[in-house]
Amino acid sequence: MLAAPPQRVSVGREKHMEIVARLAADEATLVDPFSGEFETRLLLIRFRDGSWLRVETEELRSELHMHVLRQPLS
Repeated sequence: MLAAPPQRVSVGREKHMEIVARLAADEATLVDPFSGEFETRLLLIRFRDGSWLRVETEELRSELHMHVLRQPLS
């Protein structure tokens, strides 16, 4: 998980990003809140306790979205 103001994680600024946490697969799940119905930049990192973080990608249907859409629905 990366955390920074948007201008610090924009294209070309990768060297300024900092990893602030590593999550085990059983701690959180990457979710498309629209289940692929709409093209969107929005994803959620949903934690076991029901809390979540909103993630916005730079492109519609990013590689992260495609990964989520390949996973079975739970």
